[in-house]
Amino acid sequence: MTEELLIRHCAPTLAGIKAGALVNTDIPDYQNFAEWIASINELLLPKGVCVRTLRIRRDRALLYVYRPKQLAKIFSNPEVREILNAAGYDGSAEVEDLIDRLALNIRRRDSFPHEIGLFLGYPAADVQGFIRNKGACAKASGIWKVYSNIDAAMRSFRKFRKCNAVYAMKWREGLTLSRLTVAI
Repeated sequence: MTEELLIRHCAPTLAGIKAGALVNTDIPDYQNFAEWIASINELLLPKGVCVRTLRIRRDRALLYVYRPKQLAKIFSNPEVREILNAAGYDGSAEVEDLIDRLALNIRRRDSFPHEIGLFLGYPAADVQGFIRNKGACAKASGIWKVYSNIDAAMRSFRKFRKCNAVYAMKWREGLTLSRLTVAI
């Protein structure tokens, strides 16, 4: 596990322009992995970013990197709460309780639960469209499948790609994970 992995897969979340990101990684040594997660959280929590293991299967871990304050704002949206309630969540629950439920849903299934898009900061209308259409008939596709505002989604896709490129360049120039993580 390296900081580079988080920078490569989570730059928009580290920059504060996206609520969450997923990283799938190998676990060569579970003891060192647990210590690494603890040290990363010690580094990032003061800046408003958390790293959590959602699932471990056969020496692979699925990590969720997220900003709790951004998620709380997202989850306060009535449309989001409705989607979560329909998926079996308590939409009025606290952020950490919702993430606990997401982790349970991920561990119980072979595929990702569709509501995961909300936890990644995707627009509620697009998550709802994906659920209703079973992933078909999207108006556009990029980081997520778009069912509502194509122009806004395309702007977001460009912004996220640019952020990834800038963070990769800054990492190569020697900036650390801590320096690249924006405190908000």
